[in-house]
Amino acid sequence: TSTGDWFGDGGRREEILDMAQFYEYGYMPAPPDKMSITNVAAVPAGQGRPAGLGITVSITYGTITAPMTFTLYPPTEEAKQASGHVGPVPVVLSFGGYIAQYGDAGFAVLAVPANVTTDDRNNPWGPRSGTFRTFFPYTRDGDTQEISNEMGAAWGSSRAIDALELLSASGSTYGEGVG
Repeated sequence: TSTGDWFGDGGRREEILDMAQFYEYGYMPAPPDKMSITNVAAVPAGQGRPAGLGITVSITYGTITAPMTFTLYPPTEEAKQASGHVGPVPVVLSFGGYIAQYGDAGFAVLAVPANVTTDDRNNPWGPRSGTFRTFFPYTRDGDTQEISNEMGAAWGSSRAIDALELLSASGSTYGEGVG
């Protein structure tokens, strides 16, 4: 097997990714029709985490619109200096909150809300909810277009990155130094 067999057009990588989505995870939905920042608010420091920014976005698919809020925790100046980062710092995605080890190492932490897609772990056939399910309901009726919570989490991560890019493109000082 060569790298061309793996990475080329129609290669094994593409084939295996398609099979995983078809049989296991469902296909990643297209990006939203529209997404915009509706609010940026300070999040006070507390419970072992630094101050951050709550970035609320409005996401639209067709006629359905829903909000979603991500929290960006830039590293402290002390952590940034100790890590040797000069200029923009790397960003780590997190589900559900701040991870001190990354912040202490000079990374920004972009927290994706844990409720982007949820289910009742005690009832795998039960209802699912969250922002993702607002747009892509789960019916569990053998629909070949069903999308798993894992793919819903990946969708939420993509929207978090979109939010960070929108913030950076806005020219706001809020996004300055994160990249």
